[in-house]
This record gives sequence, C-alpha cells and structure tokens, in this order.
Amino acid sequence: MSEGNRLRNILLYYLLSSIRELGISLPLLFRRVTETARKDIEYISKTFFEGNLQQASLEQIFQDLAGMLQKEGLAEKIEIKMGDTHMEMKVYNCRYLDMAKRGKEKGEEGCPICLVSIAASLAATLTKGISFNSVEYSSDVNKNICDLRINFMKEE
Repeated sequence: MSEGNRLRNILLYYLLSSIRELGISLPLLFRRVTETARKDIEYISKTFFEGNLQQASLEQIFQDLAGMLQKEGLAEKIEIKMGDTHMEMKVYNCRYLDMAKRGKEKGEEGCPICLVSIAASLAATLTKGISFNSVEYSSDVNKNICDLRINFMKEE
C-alpha cells in the first residue's frame, strides 16, 4: 500500500474515531450516510455502473458492486453469499486495512466504521421492497480478510 493511502487511512481513522468520541452513534451515522447517498443514486449509477444499477436484481447489484469495488482498487477479491434477509461479503486485502490495524492496536474491534459495507448497504436499498437494517463486520488483519454481513428487511 502506498504511503499516501496509509496516510489517508490513518486520517480517516482519526476522523471516524473522533466522531464516535463526540458521542455520535456510528450505526446512526452509517444509516444517515446510506440515506444521503441514496438521494444521489442517479449519479452513482451513471458514474460507477453505466446507468444500470437500479434495473438489476438484488443479487446482481451486489455482484456488480463487488466488481466495481475491485475495479476501483478497494479490494483485491470479494466473495458474495446471499441469504433471504442478508448478504455476506468476504473481502480480501481491503484498501482500508490500515484503519483496522490501528483500531486493533488501540484495543478496538477494527475499523471504526467499515467503508466497504457502506457501499454494500446502499446497494441493498436500491431494490424495491428492500430496506437496510444493519451491518456487522470483523477483520483479521493478519490474514488481510474482512467479513461483512449486510442485513436487510423485505417490505411487504
């Protein structure tokens, strides 16, 4: 990882940690970021998915997201497994592992908030009848693997 990426990641770690220390709920911030990005979905769809993002099934959206994250260099490899009300991602060599390493050095779980899972939670909200519920993530910094679980609800 280049020095510029490491510096950016450490600064991002401090920013997110400071937000948490101010008493702002990171899960609430996570949900708000997803809602804000959803309002700009046409731009995201056009810029990163050739305008086809909202026309696919939920599983196809997640597959397209994994491809885009790899293409953008955010991860070396991403494996996806779909469930009825969740999606699991195994992310290899995430670009943000510096944040997880620093968090673990300070006795934390890892990243203060997983930036890859923000993108995945946004993807979950793009299919009609689906709404974002929660996210769980963990990282093994020795193996350079992050496990994410995006939980969503199917609206009736």
